[in-house]
Amino acid sequence: MLCPVIPQCYDDVIIRSYHNAGDDIIIPRHVFKLPQLSIDNSGLFFGGLTCFEPEKLDVADAVGLFFSLVDIHSNLEPYAPGWRIILDAKGFTFGHLVKLTASLGAIKKTICYLQDAMQIRLKGIHVINTSPVIVQFVGIIKPFMKKHLYEMIHLYTPAEIDNFHEIVHPDSLPEETGGKSGTINELVQNGLDELEKYQNWFEDDELLARIDVDKRRTSIAGGALVVEGFRKLTFD
Repeated sequence: MLCPVIPQCYDDVIIRSYHNAGDDIIIPRHVFKLPQLSIDNSGLFFGGLTCFEPEKLDVADAVGLFFSLVDIHSNLEPYAPGWRIILDAKGFTFGHLVKLTASLGAIKKTICYLQDAMQIRLKGIHVINTSPVIVQFVGIIKPFMKKHLYEMIHLYTPAEIDNFHEIVHPDSLPEETGGKSGTINELVQNGLDELEKYQNWFEDDELLARIDVDKRRTSIAGGALVVEGFRKLTFD
């Protein structure tokens, strides 16, 4: 899990999830697993903005929620042939770009986890409704990515959506994006139900399974410990 490296993304993951803020408060993002598969039978995670105000976006919250769902489905579907991440960039503005670049430390560690440690086989990251701001953001984070991860990123403007549909059938998407898999609210509720089923597991993990890598005495890979950016050099 990513929790020893970015604990702020995992602490109280259920408490900070979809609905505990109350029905009168808009949660600024949605992340869930789609019930359908891609055309190549890969599982699908879908994420996007619910509220388009940049100041309401909590990067650590969104990252923690996504990787918590990854943890759940790596247990539920350990033999899945692969997974694809779909990100709907609708409403993503320069203000969001500024907010994300202010969290580059967490984003760098998340990228390291995606390309080196995530316990599912990632087959693609597909960003739909792409704008020049998204292209700019990808350019900012490109230096942190290995070649194989960068080549997994596929950007689609609204005019290029047919290319995306060659990989993910439109019926597999939420109704708000032209699909038939249910509304975003329904799919969010399904994700919430999954999180609640695993609440005790996350609580036990937080209490019993967290590792303080700063206190680890043994080294890994000839003196490199998994910590800041996944590597911390130690010398005898």
